[in-house]
Amino acid sequence: MRIKKANAVLSLFIIALLLIHMGYEFYSYLTFYYNPLVTKIISYGFAISVSVHVVLTIIIVTTRHDGSALRLYPKANIQTILQRASAAGILLLFPVHIKTGDLIAGHLVGEPVLYLLLAAQLLFWCMVMTHIAVSFSRALITLGVLESIKKKLVIDRIVWILCAIAFAASAAIVIRVQMALYYM
Repeated sequence: MRIKKANAVLSLFIIALLLIHMGYEFYSYLTFYYNPLVTKIISYGFAISVSVHVVLTIIIVTTRHDGSALRLYPKANIQTILQRASAAGILLLFPVHIKTGDLIAGHLVGEPVLYLLLAAQLLFWCMVMTHIAVSFSRALITLGVLESIKKKLVIDRIVWILCAIAFAASAAIVIRVQMALYYM
């Protein structure tokens, strides 16, 4: 149980880091200000934290068989299925997320690839926000902070709404700025 609690604390810390990362990148994109040192410090701290989170999650799932019977009750386990599917999507799209800005700003791709990269970025942010939305209250439950099912449902709704807003903001900024960079 200690590993699960440590992972829950880490996941909440990662959400805070993500907010810092997104806030700085939004500012950078909107003002066309870019400081590679600040971006790298934030990004590497975030990437290291996420890597530890992934390793702890793999340990929890494989050694503790946590949620190993998902196929038996798919409706009851929809959040766990969404959590794992979004995590897999994040891991698959993460390299694309990292390289997209360089590829677009450097005009290293043609227009059809530009649209594929933009679609991949949107899918990446959709996966990130879905993962947070299905995971946030679970972390609070693991830590013993949240015990009421009614409160969980309220928190889930609030987090889904906030994640939808964050996704919409990400989509608008990513599309606007990366298209502007491409056509400069």
